[in-house]
Amino acid sequence: MKQEQLVERLKQDDVTALQEIMDCYTAYLCTVAGNLAASLLTAEDIEEVVSDCFVRLWTHRKSLDPKLSLKGYLVRTTRNLAVDVLRSRKTNCLPLLEEITQSEDTVETSLEHKEMLRRLKKHLEELSPSEQDILIRFYYYNQRTCKIAQDYGIQHNTLRTRLSRLRAELKKKLEGEDRQ
Repeated sequence: MKQEQLVERLKQDDVTALQEIMDCYTAYLCTVAGNLAASLLTAEDIEEVVSDCFVRLWTHRKSLDPKLSLKGYLVRTTRNLAVDVLRSRKTNCLPLLEEITQSEDTVETSLEHKEMLRRLKKHLEELSPSEQDILIRFYYYNQRTCKIAQDYGIQHNTLRTRLSRLRAELKKKLEGEDRQ
């Protein structure tokens, strides 16, 4: 069933739609939470984070936009909930990307954040599909380099070198735009 239809059913208080979403995304969201902080969260913590994600989905079902990505919403919610758990434990091992979410939530920073994401997306689209996939899997899904390298059938060090070069290339392009 299409995502839009599921969201529409969810907005109409259809509990079976929630169950279908849970059946479809639970394993994936457990992987996302586990990749974010596998060494810091127990299996029970991860399960609780994912359960809380679905509770939040149900709580906010009326405000969902069927045209937006349900998967993206669930991933962001899971990541935010996992970070909240880590923060509550006063751990200082939060991922680098969380620096963005810790910034002040003013109109100016929100606009700056959107502009930065637009520029980053533009530069990502200039990369090959495999380069995009590698960066997204490593930085967004927090997958380990050994797993990504295994999936691509390349050496671990080769992947790390590619990541380093891609990161340097993106940084150079983004800094070049800032100077203009």
